Amino acid sequence: MPPPIIAVLGATGSQGGGVVAALQKQGKFGIRAVTRNAQKAKALADQGVEVVEADMKDKESLLQVPAHLHRALLDTPGHMCTSPRPCQALPKCWQQRLLDW
Repeated sequence: MPPPIIAVLGATGSQGGGVVAALQKQGKFGIRAVTRNAQKAKALADQGVEVVEADMKDKESLLQVPAHLHRALLDTPGHMCTSPRPCQALPKCWQQRLLDW
């Protein structure tokens, strides 16, 4: 059975990158690195990390991310959390997925 997959949005940033490194060190999970620019994640891809290009501002691009996920880390910039419930800014499929967890 393949390991559970954890998606890390912002995987090429300092916080997301630290999470990816910690998950790699544990070796218990598959990692789906989600980034706006897949070229920035080439080093991660070379290490066997699955890379998905998606943007928090583009709901359509995010639809490919939740397939077969166990958990997700959403490291969203403060300027994106303008609603009283930041989860409302996410596509419905993500809202449901987060609620299911």
